[in-house]
Amino acid sequence: MQRVGDPQIYDEDPTNPGISGIQMVEESHISIHTYKETGEINVDVFSCKDFSFEEITVLLKGDLQLTTTSIQVLRRPRFPLGTR
Repeated sequence: MQRVGDPQIYDEDPTNPGISGIQMVEESHISIHTYKETGEINVDVFSCKDFSFEEITVLLKGDLQLTTTSIQVLRRPRFPLGTR
């Protein structure tokens, strides 16, 4: 995946302490939300092109030092422009 621009980071919302960020990529986007109070994170990797979610999981587990993971893979249908 190729980055488009710089990541956008949102830090320390008083109503929900944690950090959120989004990185636009040529294929779509990657977002992350952290929750300080529970020590949890949510990561969304959305791409219009195929990618290895297994490889992404290994990278995230190592980089973020995760002890527990739950993975949900959604395969979304593709529609031609101008159709519903």
